[in-house]
Amino acid sequence: MSRRLEESLRKSLSQLPQADLGSIINTDIIKLERHNYITRQEYIPRKGVFGRVLFTAVSSALIIGGICVWLLQSRSVSTMVTLDINAGFIITASSGGGLLKVRGVDNAALSILKNIDYSGLSLTDVTGELVSASADLHYLSNENHYILISVWDKDQGKAQLLLTGISGAANRAAAAAQINPEVLGQYLVTDGSLEQDAQRLGVTEGRLQLMDTVSKYKPSYTTDLLTRYSLENLLKIASAADIPLPVSGYQTVSAKPAS
Repeated sequence: MSRRLEESLRKSLSQLPQADLGSIINTDIIKLERHNYITRQEYIPRKGVFGRVLFTAVSSALIIGGICVWLLQSRSVSTMVTLDINAGFIITASSGGGLLKVRGVDNAALSILKNIDYSGLSLTDVTGELVSASADLHYLSNENHYILISVWDKDQGKAQLLLTGISGAANRAAAAAQINPEVLGQYLVTDGSLEQDAQRLGVTEGRLQLMDTVSKYKPSYTTDLLTRYSLENLLKIASAADIPLPVSGYQTVSAKPAS
């Protein structure tokens, strides 16, 4: 059966027309003048990889740059206040007014800071807290009632307002402790040497600025010698020699020690 089928298929194939190679070669080819629905393909331009990479890089750089600027502004010192109540404190703030650090320069200040949580406080508020704590520990009393506040700010107008506000806060805190204080204010003229000398002597920049003024008028009183004096005795020397407190050109505040 299979043999018959095979012979039949062979006979049928032999009867099919054979292709003429010459006719195939010489056949005219009709050029397709326009695409039909099968051959038509819409052109979709590809977005360049370089453009996408460049856009991503620029966007990332802008974001990182903005973060860096914000960090620098929020962490860079724009304001400094030194507070001397025999204990010495240095308070720094950023350009936005945020408190950066409160540092004690002597053992008395360090013992006071142990009992104070100044997180979230403003410069004015933390000054009041330091004055209150100093009164509680008897570093400020009616016998030792002098408070020296020294202010530096990049904006001179802001420095004036800040000194007024801080002085008021110190007065109110002392009065609440039943102390009648003598609050003295000055504007700091900061430079690298003042900060380095203050660190070497273990005093605030504000106290050192006052000591430098006393030494200028009374050369026999060296800064190393004046470091040993209390704030009250230092102010008495300035008063006896009729020495004005340095105020960096804004105004002159004279010391008024108790008679």
